[in-house]
Amino acid sequence: MRIVIVDADAMNAKFLTFVLAEAGHREIIHANSVPAALRAVFSAETDLVLLDLALPEMDGIALCQTLRERGYTGPIIFVTQGGTTQDKVRAFARGADDFVQRPFDPGELVARIGAVVRRAQHQARQQASTELRVGDATLSMSDLTFQVGDREPVRLTPTEMQILAHLMQSSGTPVSRKRLIERTWGVDFLHESNRVDVYIRRLREKIEPEPSSPIYVRTVRGVGYVFCPPEKSSSAPPQSRGTCPHRCCRTLGRAPARAGRGVRRSVLQSLSATRAPRHKAPLRQCASTGATRAVAQPSSARARCATGHS
Repeated sequence: MRIVIVDADAMNAKFLTFVLAEAGHREIIHANSVPAALRAVFSAETDLVLLDLALPEMDGIALCQTLRERGYTGPIIFVTQGGTTQDKVRAFARGADDFVQRPFDPGELVARIGAVVRRAQHQARQQASTELRVGDATLSMSDLTFQVGDREPVRLTPTEMQILAHLMQSSGTPVSRKRLIERTWGVDFLHESNRVDVYIRRLREKIEPEPSSPIYVRTVRGVGYVFCPPEKSSSAPPQSRGTCPHRCCRTLGRAPARAGRGVRRSVLQSLSATRAPRHKAPLRQCASTGATRAVAQPSSARARCATGHS
């Protein structure tokens, strides 16, 4: 589980990290400012945010609202010093899932985190139990089909459907191979990282207009994969790699890995197909020796013979 701690106090963050590590959590990120928090939450799929009220740029409640407005749907728990009843009411109104005041019992905090995460996961399963829509893409859980706009639905296997569902639920945010393995097959298969790549290749062969140059399921070098949703009600053909207008590519600041290879290949093929054939100069034979040599001619006269006739 990926947890982001947002706290300007390094000692508080260090203590929280220790408590979470003792409970078995390993992926813990500390952000000490609002910009750092936004980068940490949206740079990869985040399962939980632990938030303090007192931050340098704005109060934690305003940041909580910003996270919700920008599309973060995971649990947010305030872990803070003090806090009035008014603060709690405002925090819950802006999207918080729980409010824990310092000093706290470490065991109680871990229990609260477990309860909030289970509740969030249950809600996510209920929402995705029948149909998942992102942009103009629809994933139907009941009949295992994927459809973009009014195109023909594509039939998927249960495993392909699970992987695509995880990516669509985190649309625009890269999902690591490790996370996909944990959610699809379980922790016992973490050592088989190439398993994900095999299924992603099969998935692309089914849903992508050009599997060698994917536009929906893209590779993020060193991270994993990201789902780039097609725009709604768009009759135009899908955009090529490297020109994705969605948050996934803008957040990363660059096109996904291997972008453009298919484009370069197609350009080279087009150039070789349209290149004019090389003109062969006429040969002249020497009357005395019998040797032959090429005769240079101006381009305007290449199609004419020595007498000037066509």
